[in-house]
Amino acid sequence: MSSLSPLPDSEAQREPQENVARQRILAAAIQTFGIYGFSKSTVQEIATAAHVSKPLFYRQFKNKQDVFEAVIEQVFNDWLEAMTEQVAQSEGTTAEALRAIFVGELEYAQARPFLNRLLTRDSQLLLSTQSDVWHRACDSLRELIAQILRRGIEAGEVRADVPVEHMADLLTEINFVYTNRQLETGVGIGSELAENISRCLFGAVAAGSTRDARVRKGS
Repeated sequence: MSSLSPLPDSEAQREPQENVARQRILAAAIQTFGIYGFSKSTVQEIATAAHVSKPLFYRQFKNKQDVFEAVIEQVFNDWLEAMTEQVAQSEGTTAEALRAIFVGELEYAQARPFLNRLLTRDSQLLLSTQSDVWHRACDSLRELIAQILRRGIEAGEVRADVPVEHMADLLTEINFVYTNRQLETGVGIGSELAENISRCLFGAVAAGSTRDARVRKGS
């Protein structure tokens, strides 16, 4: 069997150059979308900020929506990685893990003002109707919460009378509602409110909730 011929030097050099160009475009796109939002940003502005030509832009991305989806996916991946790290650094109880996600998510968004323009209602509508990026982000957070709840059930900290998937869906929606409120208003959720909400989140799924529900039902 004949061995594969090595790529010509020009082709071998082109791949890392293309990767560098892609990263520059993504970085410029985050900055541009963060300033002007999706609707008011243009490919030319992104290419200029990235110091690349429009033909090079179009070798990497099909259009403005394509690069926007790539930006959102990168932001969500970074965000999920940060949330996973927050959970790993928590004290290990279900209450602390859920608090780490909720408070950590708010702090992550507050520390990145560009997200206010990046994730406007119009942008979210675009992503939810014409792309699966938003759904994948929701699914990833939902699965992270579900993993925490399963461990909590095994430890006797979480109620077992409600399917994990249903509890995870509720907590995921609440997380996104408060994050969206912060993004839309540009005003951070106060620390006292955030702490109290995180306690309520755990209270809804705590093992004691099962006993309390039975008491109320029997009364």
